[in-house]
Amino acid sequence: MKKEKQASGTPKARPAAKKVGATAGTGAPKPAASKKENPLKSAPTDAAPVEAATASKGAAAGGARFEPRIVAFVCEWCGDGQEADGANGPGAGGTAVRFVHVMCSGRVQPSMVLKAFELGADGVIVCGCRPGKCHYYFGNERQAEMFETSKKLVSLLGLEADRLRLEWIPGPDGRTLGAVLDEFTEKVRRVGPSPLRK
Repeated sequence: MKKEKQASGTPKARPAAKKVGATAGTGAPKPAASKKENPLKSAPTDAAPVEAATASKGAAAGGARFEPRIVAFVCEWCGDGQEADGANGPGAGGTAVRFVHVMCSGRVQPSMVLKAFELGADGVIVCGCRPGKCHYYFGNERQAEMFETSKKLVSLLGLEADRLRLEWIPGPDGRTLGAVLDEFTEKVRRVGPSPLRK
């Protein structure tokens, strides 16, 4: 039996299509999904300077104190060999000092200084006899001239000036080799590891 036509003679109206994003039963759109906040963008912009975050630039992870690698070119005549040996390791601020004994500070070429940094030294110190006390008459004067070249080359490498030092032993104030090494080691420790360190 055929279905009876509607009294009006017009076809049935199609049900209205649901709106995209509309909540069932209402015409209101669904609330947009909230985006997750980027933790990097939410970080405070007024953070303390990097220097404060790394107050001890030489400090290693876990709070361990950074112990710099020091290379000391020492004239055989400017200090007691036993004193130099005693300054090695804990005797020099707890750090290991690698001694390179030379017959005269005038033998320490700028290329030797650069090689020490290339091999991973954090600091290099050249120790010679006081002016007028050189056993070879003018060896320390020659070192003073070459040291100016060494400083310029170290600067060209982008290394801090505090990583390199020339010292006469004993010093004008009577400082010994061990005292000089302790002071130099502490200064290098504050500067931090060398960027050339391997």
